[in-house]
Amino acid sequence: MGTEQDVARSYQIMIVAGEVSGDLHASKLVEALREAEPDASFTFFGCAGERMRAAGVEAVVKGDDLSVVGLPEIARALPMFMRTFATLKRAALDRRPDVVILVDFPDFNLKLAKSLSRHGLRIVYYISPQLWAWRRYRVRTIRKYVNLVISILPFEKDWYVDHGVEHVEYVGSPLAREVHPTQEKDEFVRSHDLDESKP
Repeated sequence: MGTEQDVARSYQIMIVAGEVSGDLHASKLVEALREAEPDASFTFFGCAGERMRAAGVEAVVKGDDLSVVGLPEIARALPMFMRTFATLKRAALDRRPDVVILVDFPDFNLKLAKSLSRHGLRIVYYISPQLWAWRRYRVRTIRKYVNLVISILPFEKDWYVDHGVEHVEYVGSPLAREVHPTQEKDEFVRSHDLDESKP
């Protein structure tokens, strides 16, 4: 008879990204979670763009059409956003995932966090809204409805903690893992006539 350790862990995770950049970051997150626990079984579903779908996320809603700019576009897209919200909420309540991961896309995702948290779902916000730059009042929503904020900018953790958000982790920029320097630091410093004594 097998022990508890012999049984592979199983996770059901809802993940919501509504912009191209969020789709990229979410797809990398999905890959990283699988790499972190290679023996675990993961089921990902939610609002998924092309890259997330390629990474194995079941698209309850396709995120390809959600990125809109400008008031006229937003006004025309409002019925679509309302349908998307209702579809995602229904999927979350029907499937009761272990965690809901919201990626950037704050105008939509903060409303979703509020709604799903009220139904007892655990909410993680990855690539947190840049509340330090504008619309700071939204930190109240984060404080009340988000269980964990994962920030990618070094100063964000302190900013959130200073504004009463208790559970914040800084992980660094996901793009830093994608960019590979073509010059060594000292070569770059010399070629641009920079001060070598400065970091």
